[in-house]
Amino acid sequence: MVKTVLVTGVSRGLGLATVARLLSDPEPYHVIGLSRSFSPAYRVVVEESGGRAEFLSFDVGDLGAIPQMVTDLVAKHGTFWGLVNNAGIGMD
Repeated sequence: MVKTVLVTGVSRGLGLATVARLLSDPEPYHVIGLSRSFSPAYRVVVEESGGRAEFLSFDVGDLGAIPQMVTDLVAKHGTFWGLVNNAGIGMD
C-alpha cells in the first residue's frame, strides 16, 4: 500500500531533505509537496525517485484557504498517512 504524505516548505532545506528521504525509502510513499514557489531542486529529487511525488503551489500563510486545500487533497488522494509541517511564516 502506498502511503501518502503531505510535506510543506519543500523548496529547500529540511522540507526538501524530507522529500528526498521519503522517496528514497523502500516503503512506497507518494509525497505531495507544498511551497509558495516551485524549486528546480524539488524537480530533481522527484525525477531521481521515479516521480512518486507531486507539487502544489500553496501559501500556508493563507489560513482561510487551508480547509479547502485539505478537502480537495483528501478527495483526490484519500486519507493521508503523514504530515510534515515544515513551512515557516514570516511575521513582521
